[in-house]
Amino acid sequence: MIKEQNPYWTKLTKSLRDPEFDKILINAPLSFSNNDFTLLERFKIIKRFENTLRSKLKSYINLSQLKHCYVINGITEGLNNWISNSTKLHILKNDYTYYERLSNIRGIELVDLDSCDRVVISCPFSYDGNTNTQQDIIYQCAEQDIPILIDMAYLGTTNPFTLDISKNKQVQIAYSMSKHYALPFDRIGLLWSSQEDQSLNILNQVGYVNITGIQRAQLLLNHFDIDYIYKNYKQSSDKIIDQLNLKQTECVLFGHKDAEKYCITEYLQDLS
Repeated sequence: MIKEQNPYWTKLTKSLRDPEFDKILINAPLSFSNNDFTLLERFKIIKRFENTLRSKLKSYINLSQLKHCYVINGITEGLNNWISNSTKLHILKNDYTYYERLSNIRGIELVDLDSCDRVVISCPFSYDGNTNTQQDIIYQCAEQDIPILIDMAYLGTTNPFTLDISKNKQVQIAYSMSKHYALPFDRIGLLWSSQEDQSLNILNQVGYVNITGIQRAQLLLNHFDIDYIYKNYKQSSDKIIDQLNLKQTECVLFGHKDAEKYCITEYLQDLS
């Protein structure tokens, strides 16, 4: 089951590599070579990836108003950029600890919603997979014209849901292939933005991104729905949660033990 003895290990959410993923990835190219030495060669792959993922996310969130799109290293690059451009940030209690840790390192003050200059939230919620409270915050940000970044790293590992960002003028949506599609070390993510992000645009404008990783990601998107992991492992996850005497969460990859996350990926992997 769980071989790693570091006490932090079970609190760290690991992605689940379904055997069917590996069968598809066998056909992935080892490396993108840019044989034609043209920008078009790069951007055809990038654009296809963006179009496919935008279509996959359509039932969850309408991205049509977000005209700017950037390939990022996981979601982390987008978070680094967003948080570092804040002086007073609002985050939710128990949200992804990286938000708070990076803010502390950069000297960024964590404040209430009414006092902040930016907001970052995860949806599904990184603590329990919940998606109920985030919409209220999105609407509040729209009313007060507060810029908000929505981190959708756990999309596909919880029950399907819908978010409305139609009223937000300053919004970014970030998604990565790490959790649901089990490509955490390929560091492939996309970020859609209502406004141009000059920092993220520097390398994106010449397609200087991880195209080999994008090609691997594209194969998985072509063959598996966005909620494949949730649909195929929900029943097994519930049983393991009960067997381990954990508290149920909305995410199939972890439960709670003494109010802390307890990742069950290894148990699910043994069943796959």
